[in-house]
Amino acid sequence: MRYSERARLSILLAATLMVALGVAFVWLQITTPSDGARLDPGQPVWQPEGVVVTPLREQPGGLHAGDVVVAVDGVSMESWAQSLVDPTAARPHWRFGQTVTYSVLRNGAPQDVPVMLSSYPLDAIWQEDWSTIVFAIVFALIALYIVLRRPGDLAPLVLLLSAAGILAGTTWSFGLQVSNFIGATGFWLYVATTGIAYPLFYIAGLHFALIFPWPHPLLAGRVWRIWALYAIPYGLLLAYVAATSFGAPTTLEWLGSWSSGPTALVVALLASMVAAVVWGYRVHRDPETRKKVRWIVFGALLCGVAGLILWDIPQHR
Repeated sequence: MRYSERARLSILLAATLMVALGVAFVWLQITTPSDGARLDPGQPVWQPEGVVVTPLREQPGGLHAGDVVVAVDGVSMESWAQSLVDPTAARPHWRFGQTVTYSVLRNGAPQDVPVMLSSYPLDAIWQEDWSTIVFAIVFALIALYIVLRRPGDLAPLVLLLSAAGILAGTTWSFGLQVSNFIGATGFWLYVATTGIAYPLFYIAGLHFALIFPWPHPLLAGRVWRIWALYAIPYGLLLAYVAATSFGAPTTLEWLGSWSSGPTALVVALLASMVAAVVWGYRVHRDPETRKKVRWIVFGALLCGVAGLILWDIPQHR
């Protein structure tokens, strides 16, 4: 399927933006002081009174796994969470080597913990989650190779957009830090990469399934439907976030509910992708087209197995 220069530039710009957001988040983490702990992704870390942290590198007298941080320098985590949408809020400027007092609940008992800020433990992230990072990088390189080989086709570019989404979404492996709440910028970069870029992996994947090897009748000649394919999922996510704000007793619990929306959306998008591939195989009877569909199914299965080996299984070891 051929495409206009405008469409090409739009897709490349979107892919570049997604990757840039991920790079910005990682750069912020490694260039600013760190307490050496994260909100462990995939774990129930959001509590009414604070957030549960997991040290990436244990330090004597420092934070312990399972500590619930309820305040930093006397300011509650709920207050820090509420200030995330206030650009005028006063924020401290932490320095390397500085000691900050964290108020935590440790085994249910309140305790003040002096935390010395140091460099971000990037090596610990690599040891913990190298598989997820490798998976995303390899997928992105394969998609880029296909684009370079078939620059006149739309499908490879859409595949590259999907790859950019999962590459930016690897910030999920890094997780949030308490400092991301304090500074706000890191929090919103994390939200952008995990809440916008990561779903793009599946949305663009569905777009790819609908145009390869031939455009589905739902999209053929109807550009507005392609825009709707991207706009509707994000509109649903935004509506979900807005709706959950009414039932959340605290801002922290509201933030913790955000991850449920993308999960439900991913399930729906995966089901739609399977339906699109099955439709394509049933409708196109010629052997060459069916061969292309089988290659796509093989590639999807290969990615699925790689995802299990490099992503899901290590996360649940």
